[in-house]
Amino acid sequence: MQISDGGGKAPGQPRERGVLVRRFTGESTGFDFPKSPIDLIERWGGSFGDRFSSTDLSRADQHLDSEFYVVPRFVYHIDEGAVAALTNYYKGAIRPGSDVLDICSSWVSHYPVTFKKDMRSVQASGMNKFELMANDQLSKGYTVVDLNRAGSKLP
Repeated sequence: MQISDGGGKAPGQPRERGVLVRRFTGESTGFDFPKSPIDLIERWGGSFGDRFSSTDLSRADQHLDSEFYVVPRFVYHIDEGAVAALTNYYKGAIRPGSDVLDICSSWVSHYPVTFKKDMRSVQASGMNKFELMANDQLSKGYTVVDLNRAGSKLP
C-alpha cells in the first residue's frame, strides 16, 4: 500500500491513501462546531442494578474480539461531522509536546495533521497489526493488544 501525505494539496485538504480512499482528519471537512460547556452526567434515582440486568449488558457477539479483528477493516467508524468535532477538540485539548496514546486505534487517528511533529510522541494500541501499520500519524509505533483479555496491558 502506498501512503501519501497529500503533498501538493492545498492546506486543509484530506490526505489520500492509494487512488480510491480519502482520509479525513476533521480539518478538511468544512464542519465547524460551536464550543459550549455541556453536562454529560444524567442523575438517576436508584442503583445501577435496579436499571439494568446482566442480559442488558451482555455482548451481542460472544466470539473473541481477536477473532473478529484478524481481518483488517479499513473503514471509518464515525461520520465526517464526528471526525471534525474530534479533530477540533484534540487541537484545543492536547498541548503541544505531549505524549499521546491512541487506545483502540486503527488505520486512522483523527488528530490534526500537525500532531506527529508537534507532540513529543504519538503511539497506539489496537487489535489489527495491518491497520496500525497504515496509521501514519504515529511517531512511536504501536502495540497489538486485546484489552478485553485478562492480564492485557497498555503500552
